[in-house]
Amino acid sequence: MSLEMAKELCAAVCYITEERPHSSVIDISGLTYVAKDAREWLRDTTNQMGVTVSVALITNSFASKAIANLVLKMSRPSYPMRIFDNLDSAELWALKNYTTYMACQELIG
Repeated sequence: MSLEMAKELCAAVCYITEERPHSSVIDISGLTYVAKDAREWLRDTTNQMGVTVSVALITNSFASKAIANLVLKMSRPSYPMRIFDNLDSAELWALKNYTTYMACQELIG
């Protein structure tokens, strides 16, 4: 993933969600490399993107899993992020986080 690709991904998320609260499920199975400038930009930017409730990453690739673990350790996002090996588990986890977040928002007004 290049810096340009990282910026396109974030722009797509902002456009789709209209910067409203959201949980994302992203398949990174084909990801084998994230450029240093992309990692740094993602680290500095994603905490500011709308209201990201949580991000579930899906991969069945050892290389992608290793990259995702490295990015998680280095970036320390302000929202929960977890790696899954199947879509169903990732969607359930993301939906649970989103539902909990929205319920809390209703309670606090």
